[in-house]
Amino acid sequence: MARYAHVMECLGRVPVRVVWEDGEVRAEARGEPIIEECPLMRSREGFERLTPEAAERHVLRKARELGMFTPERRLRSCRRYTPFGVSETLMVCLRYGLVNAAVVVSDCLGTVVTDRPSVVQGLGGEVSGIVETDPIPEVVERAERLGCTVLERIDQAEGVETALEEFEPPVAVTVVDPDEAVRIREGFGRDVLIAAVHTSGLDERGADRLVRACDIVTGCPSEAVKGACERAYLVKSGRSIPVYGVTPMGAEALLLNARELSGEEPVRILRGRG
Repeated sequence: MARYAHVMECLGRVPVRVVWEDGEVRAEARGEPIIEECPLMRSREGFERLTPEAAERHVLRKARELGMFTPERRLRSCRRYTPFGVSETLMVCLRYGLVNAAVVVSDCLGTVVTDRPSVVQGLGGEVSGIVETDPIPEVVERAERLGCTVLERIDQAEGVETALEEFEPPVAVTVVDPDEAVRIREGFGRDVLIAAVHTSGLDERGADRLVRACDIVTGCPSEAVKGACERAYLVKSGRSIPVYGVTPMGAEALLLNARELSGEEPVRILRGRG
């Protein structure tokens, strides 16, 4: 009897346990939201208020529409979920050579290393915070056929190490935790573009550490993160959920995405090895 379990935080960081068992998906919220509303969830998903029940409906909709948490998990997409999202930005960075690979987290797979723009967007475009996930063999096999390296667990630092073994730097990685961002920066230096996602709920100390370690930071509905970013950013994209470029490389990434959105053909970036 096949059974796979996952935990995703969404809609105000509500942890939702999702179980797929023999073709059926069940969702159970196991907490309360830390915020009452989110501009992105209101505009994209229609949730005026964030509640545990809304979080359950949200993950069940993703399972139904995208196959998330199931053996039918969709892996590729070029459709933008939001104009200035991190996965959208990394998709463009891969397309035009600002980075050579990306390390992302997906349900059904864990940490994934890929150089395919459509895979970065397919896996990350509509995911919030994957906390736990059981690897699903059919999904792992399909991802590997697309050239992905799948760790089958969540470990972004190991993902970066793997990416730098397989590809020339720079590579990109998504993180949700300030400590993780600091470890990756200290371990791999400027060979990595670090992008922080799912930042709701961070306190001022965590926000400051995140901004010091990362290149790109998503504001989310977080006053502490927005405050730290407003003091440090070079480029800012978006309004309701701003995304900040807080280093030259992060700024370059956001500008590259903005140029594609404007219809201006971005310049393909060729980096020397000298």
